[in-house]
Amino acid sequence: PLHDLYYVEVDIQETADGKLIVLHDTTLGRAFPNTGPNVPAYEALRKAGLPKPVMDTLIQHLTGSQLRSLHIAGREGVHAPTLDEFLQAFRRLGCRRPMVIEIKTLQTDKGRLRLAELLMQHKPYANQLAQKYPQYKLQEVGFLALIAFPHYYAASFGEFGTQQCKHWTRMYTSLGVPVRCCFLEMLSYARGLTTNC
Repeated sequence: PLHDLYYVEVDIQETADGKLIVLHDTTLGRAFPNTGPNVPAYEALRKAGLPKPVMDTLIQHLTGSQLRSLHIAGREGVHAPTLDEFLQAFRRLGCRRPMVIEIKTLQTDKGRLRLAELLMQHKPYANQLAQKYPQYKLQEVGFLALIAFPHYYAASFGEFGTQQCKHWTRMYTSLGVPVRCCFLEMLSYARGLTTNC
């Protein structure tokens, strides 16, 4: 049950073909062990020309369909969802907690724009939650926010202080979605990025 959770946080990464996948690890090995149904999937990836060892391959170097051929923890039929699938399930199940999306890798403007599109689709639901369940609101980020460690944010949106960084930060905040940097010692929602980076 979600009644014990303060918020739901997921990590996203962009695949080689622009799909936004919900997955924590940036390489294949830990999430997708070479066992059970993954054995033939890894063989197919090797035949497709992925470098060896395939398990060290970065998620961003795979297409969405290649990644979806793998099974999380070697469990048949358990695949990494797209962000769209995850957010739809979140709404369909009636989850009443804030959604915090952590950026791991966004490589292309197409991926960054797709993220904006998905945020806009989810924002009305987040606004409804804010009105119906104000007791669950995270003070600094509300019911929908983007977070990233500084090195991931800079790699995905440009170095801090650059026009590229300012552009993307302004775009997401203009959608009403707070953008925050966090640090390993403390996820700091209070120390957000400004539109000036």
